[in-house]
Amino acid sequence: MPSIAVTRSLYLKNTHDGRIDYLLNLGELKPGSYQFSVSTNYDGQNFVKKGNFVVKDYLIEKNTTIADHDLLYNLSKKNNGSLFQLNEINNIENKILSSDFFKPIIHYENERVSLIGFIIPLILIFIFLFLEWFFRKKFIGY
Repeated sequence: MPSIAVTRSLYLKNTHDGRIDYLLNLGELKPGSYQFSVSTNYDGQNFVKKGNFVVKDYLIEKNTTIADHDLLYNLSKKNNGSLFQLNEINNIENKILSSDFFKPIIHYENERVSLIGFIIPLILIFIFLFLEWFFRKKFIGY
């Protein structure tokens, strides 16, 4: 069996009670047997710890295929929700429509616009209308 040396970071965390916690994230390991060796130097002394562990090929989703209704009920109550059984499926629509969380919110914004901003286009329109009337009257002869 080939030996592969892997270096990972170890995070030390000092908790409020003075105890030191050690955290090592190895990521997702493939199933199998692993050996480890940890060494450090503290106050001139070398410390070494060796051991092994096994990663099993286990998927919790395969083991638990039935919904935990007590967990779902407690979760819904904790978050001000509701749990509906299969025979109560028609009540979901009424619950959603009567809920205050799903009420439509209408935003209305009234903006007044001054006519001075439109004065130049209005003057141009009146000039063109007058010119059209004038040329029709002069050259076409109503």
